[in-house]
Amino acid sequence: MLEAVRRFVEVPSIDPDDERRAINLNVLIFGLSIFDVLAIFLVSGFMIAKVEGWQGLISTFWSALTFLVVMIVLYWVNRRGHVLLASSLFVLTLTIAITTASVETVGSGETQFYFMIPVLI
Repeated sequence: MLEAVRRFVEVPSIDPDDERRAINLNVLIFGLSIFDVLAIFLVSGFMIAKVEGWQGLISTFWSALTFLVVMIVLYWVNRRGHVLLASSLFVLTLTIAITTASVETVGSGETQFYFMIPVLI
């Protein structure tokens, strides 16, 4: 299993710095994708079980599915050797996801801490 994960995150490159950046980006993409898949399963379960307020989860389901598709595309771009493009799109995607997650909390300033995450990455 460890070898499969290693093959998943490795990106062959001539430049060792690009290879390191690409591997780090793949680890971030892999981790976020795992959490996203778990969220999709949980939200789907709530929707199938028709838990109270499940209608409000439909947009969450589509958002999580869209985010997963974007992560797959970013992984593909990164594996093709376009590390700078993939990392820039990754930071842009995180910024958009944080901004649109809860407009009310962004407007009141409650999520300012989360905007530091893309900057630090």
